[in-house]
Amino acid sequence: MIQSLQLKDFTVFSGARLEFSPGLNVIVGENGVGKSHLLKLAYSFSDVGFHGASPSSRGSNAFQVEELRKKLTGVFQVEDVGQLVSRFAKSVVGWTNAPPDDPPLLTSGMATIVFQGDVAGSWMMSIGKPRHGEAVLHSLLGNVQFPENPPLFLPPKEMVSSFAKFAALYEEYHIEFEEAYYDLCKKLARPLRREEKWPEDDKAILAQLEEIIGGKLVMKGERFYFQPVRGGEAMEVSMMAEGHRKLGTLAYLIANNSLPRRSTLFWDEPEANLNPRLSEKLAQILVLLAKQERQVVLATHSLFLLKELDVLLKRDQQSAKFFALERTGEGVQVHAVEDVQDLDPLAALDAELEQFDRIQALYEAL
Repeated sequence: MIQSLQLKDFTVFSGARLEFSPGLNVIVGENGVGKSHLLKLAYSFSDVGFHGASPSSRGSNAFQVEELRKKLTGVFQVEDVGQLVSRFAKSVVGWTNAPPDDPPLLTSGMATIVFQGDVAGSWMMSIGKPRHGEAVLHSLLGNVQFPENPPLFLPPKEMVSSFAKFAALYEEYHIEFEEAYYDLCKKLARPLRREEKWPEDDKAILAQLEEIIGGKLVMKGERFYFQPVRGGEAMEVSMMAEGHRKLGTLAYLIANNSLPRRSTLFWDEPEANLNPRLSEKLAQILVLLAKQERQVVLATHSLFLLKELDVLLKRDQQSAKFFALERTGEGVQVHAVEDVQDLDPLAALDAELEQFDRIQALYEAL
């Protein structure tokens, strides 16, 4: 799980600090304000913290720096991490919090990220963008508690219909896909747990997901199929509605223990290609996951989903964090609240109100 993330001059952010809830966290904003950037950055640190070093080399600064460099370039799909430094960043000499004997570096800009995991201790990373050559990273590990369980990232596009041989192709050839899709395929390739090993809470959430989509995903060979709950012949997963494929993917990952308790789910636009009528069901699943000691961090601009989450959280008296991103002349600013009603600005609501005004004006003109 993650406790906080602090940014300075990273992509569209001039400066921001996010304090996360151990349960549900929702990032909202219009397109292009960095919702996905926050998810990808937090996921990259979480993933490298868990997977990026063997037990013998955990804490090795040089190893962690190189692993994080590779992860950031893969997840953000950039050739060099220097591209993640804000174009508004000022030139600096030296490093943030670097030891005195570190050689200074003249840069055309520097981004600083501070990541805090489960307990006290933080991991600071600075990305220096030299005037010439590749970016240079400096890392400072401050008694970091690495994640107890690996994170899970669900990107906007589902992958079960493209699963067959994708991981092997990604490893062998240069494919223009963000690394998060490759990571997802590796998770999907894990074998299912025996049903008698499923906790009762997992059985309940899997039953809800199967009811929503009318069945479940099964793997035969290297391909996924949809098995209707009422029996009958399994069909190719590509014949399912894409929104149902996404919910089926979540169910399969819970069933193969890729989302255990005390792990973090990062989900980018879960409502994408999902019928708005299913927003209530999706909200129920997200709130239930958070109740079951799973941290959920999602990015959305769906007013339907926000309203449904608000209703459920108030009904269950469950806490959450909401982060609204606002574009300003000095970069994107982050506004953090604990109640949807306090979100300002809320681009989705503004757009809905503008649409209502346009429709009202059209009827009045008839």
